[in-house]
Formats: sequence, C-alpha cells, structure tokens
Amino acid sequence: MRHAIIAIVLALAGTAAAQPVLGRDTCQVTFVRAPDDVRLAIERWVAAEPTCTGAIELRVIPTDGGLYLVAQRPDGRIHERMVPDADAAGVLVASWVADAWTAAPPAAQPSEPVARHERAPVVPRAIDVRQVSAEPPRRARWLSVAGMLDLGSPGGGGVRAELDGVRWKWLVAGLSASVSNMDVTILGATEDGTMNTWDARVVPYVAAAFSGERWELRAVLGYGYNWSRADIVAYGPWDGRMQASSSGSGAVVEASLILSRRFGRGWAFATGPHVWNTQNEFYFEDAYPVAGAVTRYGGAVTWLAGVRKQI
Repeated sequence: MRHAIIAIVLALAGTAAAQPVLGRDTCQVTFVRAPDDVRLAIERWVAAEPTCTGAIELRVIPTDGGLYLVAQRPDGRIHERMVPDADAAGVLVASWVADAWTAAPPAAQPSEPVARHERAPVVPRAIDVRQVSAEPPRRARWLSVAGMLDLGSPGGGGVRAELDGVRWKWLVAGLSASVSNMDVTILGATEDGTMNTWDARVVPYVAAAFSGERWELRAVLGYGYNWSRADIVAYGPWDGRMQASSSGSGAVVEASLILSRRFGRGWAFATGPHVWNTQNEFYFEDAYPVAGAVTRYGGAVTWLAGVRKQI
C-alpha cells in the first residue's frame, strides 16, 4: 500500500512540472513611464504570456506617430520600437519578456527526454527589435482655429484660421485667413466721431516651430492682402450726425508667438499674442465734414486662443 501511494505522488509531481508557468509569476515589467490605458493593456498581454521569464524597465512615450517604447534589461541592453497603439505595445512587450527575450536555453543532452508537444504561445512573436531600427516620430502639420481679442479696442476681435502646408525640420510654411472688427476714434478741428472697420485678411506665413514631447513654441511671420470696410459716424458743432461707408484694400504684415499644449490624440490647445499692421485708404463722397479720402495707418494687437488638429 505504501509503495502505491508513493507512485501516485510521483506521478502527480511530474504532471505539475509539465504545466506552463504564468507570466505574472516568473517575469517583471517595471513601468518607469507609461500612460494608464497603455499600462493596463501591456499588463493584460504580459499576464497571458505562458513563457514569461524576463525582467525589464519600460518607458512608453506617446508621439505623433503612435507609441515609442524603450525597454532596458538588467544586463543593460536596450530595445526600442515604435508601435501604433496600446494593444500593439502589449504584444511587443509580452514577446520581450517571454523566453524569446532571454538567452537561448542550452541544447538538450541525448539522455534528456524531448517533449513531443508544446503549448502554443498566446501572443504572436514580434520581430526582434535589435534587427529593426525605430521609426522616427513624424513631425506634425496642424490646422488651427482661434478666437481673437483686440487688446486696444473694447469689444473688438474676430476669428483666425491657419493651415500648415510644408514642414522641413523646424521650419513651417502655410496660409492663414482671418476676419476681425475694431473701432478707431476720429479727432478733428471741428468734429469728432468713430470709424468702425471690418477687416478680412489672407496671409501666407513662415514659422519657426520648436517642439517638445507635448509643447510647441511657434514664432510666425506673414505678409499678405487685407480688405477693409469702414463705417464713419461723426458729430460736429452743428449738433448734427453724419454717417458714411467706404471700402479699401492694401498689404498687411502679421506676426505672432504661439504656445501650444497637446492633449488627446492629435489635438492641441494654442494661445499667444498676435499683431497685424496695414494701410488702407477710404474715400467718402458727400460726407461733410469728412468728405474725401481718409487713410488709416496701423492695425491691432490681439490675443489668440483656440484649438489645433493634427493633419
């Protein structure tokens, strides 16, 4: 009877030794840096890996092109890879901490039994990153829409949009369009009043854009075309009121300094100062006492705030 019990115990022990080892019991992924949703996806894939035997320190950095992974082994070796999303990151990390990540086991001796069946891994093997160079992050081009607050005219402001066209390293070229409204005070020898203007501008621009992980500082300079409509309301010593309208056009120069902060996937919030300067000539017929040509010199100092979308 005692011999039968010993035989049963040995048989059970052999069966237990043949079972696959769960990844969470034999490997370790130390997250130095990773977004929460990506970390959960990686933990889920690693827990499902049946041959998990390695240990790594992992950094996951969101970029414009996806997720940039950098993993360091205890022996100091570093692996890196660009992947499109969180699940792809989980597949890759699970393969890194599997037995394919560690050194190959020694060849079986002739006296050792060779297993006839192996459990298929849950996670498909990824290409060894030591043979694949990491894809560089794609430099973003942006479509921006912002509101404009005129700092020199109470109630003045407008809206501005810009679209990046060509980007080379830190230089960007594109096209902007804006519509704004402002009031100008008119002072004369015998009358005074206000001139309300609506300005529509189309301006090609060049910019120097300096980008970090989530921040970008952009200095913009543009030169283009401005069309304006002016409405004059003047009051004279005769206790009368005069109204007249005219339109004109001319060249315009713009400059801005915009700071943006990325959020979500491909979105950013942008804000900063914006100035523009133009020269327009308006002609008012039969608008006594200001009949004739009126030339406007200058522009406005505004503050921009809006959103940007990566394209």
